[in-house]
Amino acid sequence: MNPGLTYILNKQEIITTVSSDDLLTRPDAIESTYQQHARTHIPLGDTSDMDGKFLTRVRDEKGPIGAVVAPYGYGKTSTIGFLWYRAEEDGYVATPPFEMTALRDVLKAVYGWTKYRLTQRSADLALRLEEIYNAYTEQTLQESARQYAQQHGISQIAAFKMLQDMEKKGELTRDVTPSRLLRFLDEVTEVVLQADFKGLVILPDELQQYISKSKTHRMVIEELRQFVWGLLSRKTALGVLFSLPDYAESAIREAGDDILQRLRNENLYYNLGSIYGREFPTQLWERYCQTLDLGEAGRRIFDVGTLDAIGQIASRPDLGNGPRTVINLFRAAIEHYRDRGESFTPEHLIDTYLRGSVKFEGQTPQIRVAVNEALGAPLVNTDARRRAIKYLAAFPHTGCSDEIQRKYGIQDTIIEISKAGGHGTLLSYRMVGYTLRELLQTEQETNVFAQIAREFWRIYDEDDQHAEAAERAFVNEIVPRIFPSKKGPVISSWSGHKGLEMSPSGCQRAILEGTFSDKYPKRKLQIQIAIDEGRLGRKDPQSDVAFDFYLNWDVGAEAQGRLLKIEKDHIRFDLGMLQRPEGSLPSDIKQLQEYMNPSRVTPLLMLSLVDYIDRWVQDKDVEPTVEEKGLLNHIKERLINHTILQLFNAAPTNTFEGMDFRGPLLTGTRLVDRMFTGLCEQLWPNYATFFVQATYTQIIDDYIASSCRLRLGSQRKRGSQYRRISTLFRIGKFLTPVRQASLRA
Repeated sequence: MNPGLTYILNKQEIITTVSSDDLLTRPDAIESTYQQHARTHIPLGDTSDMDGKFLTRVRDEKGPIGAVVAPYGYGKTSTIGFLWYRAEEDGYVATPPFEMTALRDVLKAVYGWTKYRLTQRSADLALRLEEIYNAYTEQTLQESARQYAQQHGISQIAAFKMLQDMEKKGELTRDVTPSRLLRFLDEVTEVVLQADFKGLVILPDELQQYISKSKTHRMVIEELRQFVWGLLSRKTALGVLFSLPDYAESAIREAGDDILQRLRNENLYYNLGSIYGREFPTQLWERYCQTLDLGEAGRRIFDVGTLDAIGQIASRPDLGNGPRTVINLFRAAIEHYRDRGESFTPEHLIDTYLRGSVKFEGQTPQIRVAVNEALGAPLVNTDARRRAIKYLAAFPHTGCSDEIQRKYGIQDTIIEISKAGGHGTLLSYRMVGYTLRELLQTEQETNVFAQIAREFWRIYDEDDQHAEAAERAFVNEIVPRIFPSKKGPVISSWSGHKGLEMSPSGCQRAILEGTFSDKYPKRKLQIQIAIDEGRLGRKDPQSDVAFDFYLNWDVGAEAQGRLLKIEKDHIRFDLGMLQRPEGSLPSDIKQLQEYMNPSRVTPLLMLSLVDYIDRWVQDKDVEPTVEEKGLLNHIKERLINHTILQLFNAAPTNTFEGMDFRGPLLTGTRLVDRMFTGLCEQLWPNYATFFVQATYTQIIDDYIASSCRLRLGSQRKRGSQYRRISTLFRIGKFLTPVRQASLRA
C-alpha cells in the first residue's frame, strides 16, 4: 500500500498534551513525538500564515501574544504544535505545547525546555539559566516559609527546611505570582538571545485546566489578567500563544472579557471553528494527495460526493467533531479501499456510522439515531429503499442532488418513498434534493441551543462563578416578573427597577415604589438580592417594607427554602438554589437531559444557563437570525418560569407564622404578592386609602384648584379644620361628573 496512506492510517487523532514536568524530565522523547505530528500538519484558512506572522513579531521584539480557540476535535494542539515545529526550525527556543494548570507550569516548562536547548549549545548559559531558576523558586519557597513560620509560631529557618522536605516528597506545590513569573521570563529571554537564538516562544495548552482550578474564579481571572497585561507591556523577543477550547473562552468571558478583547486586538486570535467548514475534507484530501504523493490511489479512494458528504456531517456538532471526525472517516475509507479494492461511497459512510465506528464525544450521533428510525419506518420495506435512505442521510445540509441520485441509481426509489407518504413525514426537501426530516428537525436546535448547552455543561459547576451568573439572571429576568412595571393607568404596579445597584455590603439593592394591592398604594419597598447571606443589609428607614431574596447555594440548599421575619417590616426569602428535580424533568424542559445530567438541573443551573444564553447572544460575532433569537427566547422563558415555580413554592409558607395562607395554593410570583399584602395588613390594620384610582393625582389637582377659587383658608385646604357639607358641594360645582364621583367616593 502507498506509504502515504499507511501514514494516514497510523496517524493519531488526538495529540496528548504533555505536562510541564515532562518537559523537565523527558524533552527528547517529547521532541520526537511532536515532530512526527507537525511534519504532516496542513494549515488551512487563517492559520496558513500564522507561524510567519507570529514569529516575525517575536524576532522584531514586539512581544506578540495571542490565542487559538476551537471546539473539541478541531486540532488546537496540532495547530500550535505546528507553530512550535516551525519556530524551532527557524532558530527560536519554543516550548512544545504543555498543559497549563497554574502559572508555575509556565515557569517549569520554560526552564525545562530552554535548559534542553541551551545544553546543546552553551554549557555556561545552561548553568546561568539554572541559577536564575533556582533563585526564583527559592524566593517563592522563602516567602512560603515566612508565612508558614508566622502561622505556626516557629522560626523561618525551621519552616524553610520543613517545606523543602515536603517538596522533595511531593507533598508541597509552590505557586508563583504573575510579576515574579514575568521577571523570570525577562531574564530567560536575555539568556536565549545571548545563545544566538532569535527569541523565546511559549505555547501554553489546555488553558481550561487553569481556569477551572480550585481557586475562586475571580482570583484566577485576575491572576491571568495581570499576566497578560504584563506580557503586553513588554516589547522583547518573547511571544506567548495560548490554546483553549471554546467553552473555556466562555468561562473567561464571564469575568475577563477585557482579556479576550486585548488578545483579539493583537490580531493573533484564531478561532478554528470558523476555519474548518464543509469544504475542509476536500481541501485536506487534496493537500494529502500532493504532500504525501498518494498518486492514483488518492484519486480512487473516495467516490463522487463522499468528501462533500463528510464535510456536511463533520461540520455539524451533533453529527461529528470537526477535523477529528474527518480523520476518523479518512481512515475508514482507506481501510475500505485496502480490504475491498473499491471506492468509499456516501452509503459506506453512513454504514460506518451505523456500525458505531465513528468516535464521537457525547451521546450517540444524531445521524445514527435518525437513520435507524428511518430504516425502521413501515414504508422503508425494501433493500432499494433502505439504500436510498442512507444516501439521503449523507447530505443533511443540501439534500441529495439529482447528480448523486443518478450516479448511484436511486432517483426512482426516492420518488417512490416520497409518493408513498414519505414527503413531509420521513423526507424533507432542502437546497438541491431530499434529506431525512429527522435531521432537519434538530438542525435549528443543533446550530444554536445545542451548541450553547454543550458549551455551558462543559464549564458548569456549582461554584461562585455560576452563583454570580445566577444572581445576574435573577436581577435581570426574575425581579421584573415579580414586580411588574407600570403599564397604563393602574395602581398595582412598580417602578424603580433601574435603581438596582451594588450596596456597600455587596448585595444588589433598590427601593421600588408601587404595590400589589390597591388597598396599599405607593408603598416604598426595599429589595435586596445576594448569593451570600452576610451581604444582606438592614432595612433602609426610607422604605416602608423590605424583602430580601437570598439565593442560597450553600451545602444543604437542596431544601425548598424558607421564610424568615427579620423585623416586623422586613421579610427574607431563603431560596433553595440547589433543589433537585423529583423524578423526570418537566416535558417542556426535558430536552436539557440531552446535553446535561438531569439530576443536576437546579434553579442555580437554570438561571446560570439563562445568563449564559444572554452573554452568548451579546458576544456573537455574527448577529443571530430572527429564528435563532426566537428559539433562544422561547427556551429562556421555559427556564425562567420553572425557576420561579421551584423557588417560590408553597413550602416556605409552612415555616412562617403570623400570616394567614389559607385559600388557593400560593406558588410563583403569587407567593410574593400575598406576602406583601399580608405584611401590609399586619403593619397598617386600620388603613384606608384616598387613592381610589390610578388618576388620583388629577383629582387632587382639581381639588386644589377648586379650593383656591373658593378662597378657602390654608387650614381648610390641608384638612386641618372640618369642612361643611355645603363647602364640598360648592367645590363639586367646578368638577366634571367623573371628578364629582371620585370626590364622593
